[in-house]
Amino acid sequence: MAIIDEAFDDLPVLTTLPAETECDLVINWAGVTPSKSHEGRENLALTFSVVGDPNVQDIRAWLPLPSKEERTMDPKAYVRKARRLRDFVASFNLEMPLDTDAIAGSVGRAILGEDVDLEGNPINTVRRFISK
Repeated sequence: MAIIDEAFDDLPVLTTLPAETECDLVINWAGVTPSKSHEGRENLALTFSVVGDPNVQDIRAWLPLPSKEERTMDPKAYVRKARRLRDFVASFNLEMPLDTDAIAGSVGRAILGEDVDLEGNPINTVRRFISK
């Protein structure tokens, strides 16, 4: 039984951008996921595309969500997380409270970093969100 009748000869090569590249990103998907490294904590998980360059691989980011308990138990960690989230919200001109279903399609600016995935392939990361 044939399941697909497609030639895969002309597929584009997906690329990454150099570290320190400043570019516009569009949010493809947003959701809340449990933290793998800290039980009971959550992350805002995001997938972005680079505006105007469809051959750049999607960029994933996880923003740890600050908690009320953390505010009293570890104030510095709370401030770091809150600042990163604040910068993300400002960059994408979002309104609080955040609605993960409503922010897809929003465009913001960021400086990218470079890393490798678990298989050793190059990927881009978000180094810093920039307010417009």
